Amino acid sequence: MAIYIDGSTDASKLDHYEEGNWTPTIVGLTNSPTYHGRTGKFVRIGGSVFLGGYLQMGSPTLPTFSNTGTYFYISGVPYAGTNGTGHQSSSGVCVWQQLKWSGAPYNNYGGTVQLNCHVENSQTRVSFSVQPTNTSLYRGQLTNHAFHNEGPILSFQLFYRCY
Repeated sequence: MAIYIDGSTDASKLDHYEEGNWTPTIVGLTNSPTYHGRTGKFVRIGGSVFLGGYLQMGSPTLPTFSNTGTYFYISGVPYAGTNGTGHQSSSGVCVWQQLKWSGAPYNNYGGTVQLNCHVENSQTRVSFSVQPTNTSLYRGQLTNHAFHNEGPILSFQLFYRCY
């Protein structure tokens, strides 16, 4: 069923509304870490998706990866992203604790960084970009190294287009 807002043409038709849960799944793990919390929720209104996710890992089993230098992704997003105007049609913010920032490419920022997230075009995964607060350093993408053998907490919210 569709709802027409301020008219009866296709331009005023709201043809999709959905609320649901999704399971954030880390890509590239070689083990099954202990999760103290793992949840995801979304709301889709037409072609717009509002997505939230939360992961908390820790003892006794910390996450390990086959390749710590590759980019960190979380899969399981309910709808693939679609680029619209500009480079990306996705934007989000993150709150994190206990990530290991140094020792791998793109993660050598110390403790003062801003972590942003987005859903990539044609993908059902979340990527994370690192922006240092020191503007002399370059922006990079979060790698698996930040999570390897650590017990991090990651909470994120974002908006993206799915068509």
